[in-house]
Amino acid sequence: MKNKDYYERFPVVNEGSLSFVILSKNNGETLDRCLSSVFELNPGEVVIVDAHSTDRTMEILEKYRNKIKLLFDEGMGISIARNIGWMNARSDIIAFLDADAYINKDDFLSRVKKHFEDKELGVLVCYPKTVKSNIITEIISGIIEAEREEMRSNKNVIVGGPCFLVPRRCLAEVNGFDDRHIFGADDLCVIRRILLRGYRLEVLYDSSVHHYPRSSVKGLFKERYGWGKGYSIYAKEFPERNRFKQMVYILFKVPTFAPIIGTRLAIKLRKPLYLPIYTLIVFAWSIGCFVGFLTWARDVKPYSKN
Repeated sequence: MKNKDYYERFPVVNEGSLSFVILSKNNGETLDRCLSSVFELNPGEVVIVDAHSTDRTMEILEKYRNKIKLLFDEGMGISIARNIGWMNARSDIIAFLDADAYINKDDFLSRVKKHFEDKELGVLVCYPKTVKSNIITEIISGIIEAEREEMRSNKNVIVGGPCFLVPRRCLAEVNGFDDRHIFGADDLCVIRRILLRGYRLEVLYDSSVHHYPRSSVKGLFKERYGWGKGYSIYAKEFPERNRFKQMVYILFKVPTFAPIIGTRLAIKLRKPLYLPIYTLIVFAWSIGCFVGFLTWARDVKPYSKN
């Protein structure tokens, strides 16, 4: 069944409300903080989609069993889980929040609802602050802050992240998330599709969302490698260069500039570790993207909204 058909069969029940959709898979270390912060906001609904976690995730969810709608997926990918979540939500606005993020109690709900009074707004991204726990997360925080300043000056930037909100009708119009996205960039694809429908994207760079990044070199490499594989589908759906130029950009231009940018960050922030860490995550992303181009993204065609 097409997502749009599902939406028409199960229309919005809670007019003017907001549903949180949170995906969980072995997030026992951060999920409790995530959920407790969400319920402090008094949301309209919280939908959890769990991929049959094997850690203490289910123990945590048991604490909230009377407050959440708990669903399961078979661990087939992030897009499938997101589709399960939003199609079973019943509010006007869907807030996708990662299980390794949390929101400080403030005027979050009233603020985002105010933004969505503009019916041309299709996506609201809450740019996160990084939770620092060791030297690795401190380095990642510096990189994210540098990216934040760069993005502020780019009016055409398309950015996703651990918290973004979309009107349910917009998700229905584009038939939800692309099921081919397993590791990442699913947010970028759905945002791009919504923008092609004539809606706008806004980014809250001063949001109250906080995110726990990967805290080990191994975890960072695995995460960025997966993001690269996901991005390969996005690059094929929305090509900005021909295939040869894309490969040159991903395999040579991006990795070539990584040590230069890493060195600039190391000098500016007075921490030599910025150079190897920044270079590592860029190379991991490039390798993942290259592998994606050669495998499941190989036959992806440019997106058409018709």
